[in-house]
Amino acid sequence: MGAIQGKQSVLKGVIKNSEQISSFLTERQKQLVKESWTIVAQDLVGTGTCVFKRLITKYPELSKLFKKFMTLRDDGKYDWDLDGLQRHANLVMQGLEAAIDNLDDSRVLSLILNDLGRKHARYQVQEDMFDKLWDALRFGLKQALGDQFNREMSDAWFAVFKFISRQIITGMRQQRSISNHI
Repeated sequence: MGAIQGKQSVLKGVIKNSEQISSFLTERQKQLVKESWTIVAQDLVGTGTCVFKRLITKYPELSKLFKKFMTLRDDGKYDWDLDGLQRHANLVMQGLEAAIDNLDDSRVLSLILNDLGRKHARYQVQEDMFDKLWDALRFGLKQALGDQFNREMSDAWFAVFKFISRQIITGMRQQRSISNHI
């Protein structure tokens, strides 16, 4: 299971060793993300739920990570624990909101994301899953923003997502390194 071919990948390219999200995007991109967030924030739960349903249905191999939110029926369709999924989606979207709120100063956010990565390492989250999550998030943003979600907007959001992913991955690697030395 490698990175999604032919599409943007959080796993490709030089990893900037920076705790500052501003080193990942331009002033114009910051502006685009902040402006579009005012629309997305009107329905955090709905957008987040859309993202996770897309993630699980497009990449069914990831369903094992979300068993507490859904049950696969014999006919191949899912029965969702909508309350649980919405709670998780809301938490994730609130985390994204914290990143947006800290586009200019994200040192504390980096520490929080690293800690989140350490927790996700314990759930067996793998690095290549972040490309799949980007695909699902891009889908959810497109649903929320409609025609406003053009190439420039997508690139701006990708820069933010790449920063978040890289910080979480750093935390995952730290946790695995600690676990391997025990």
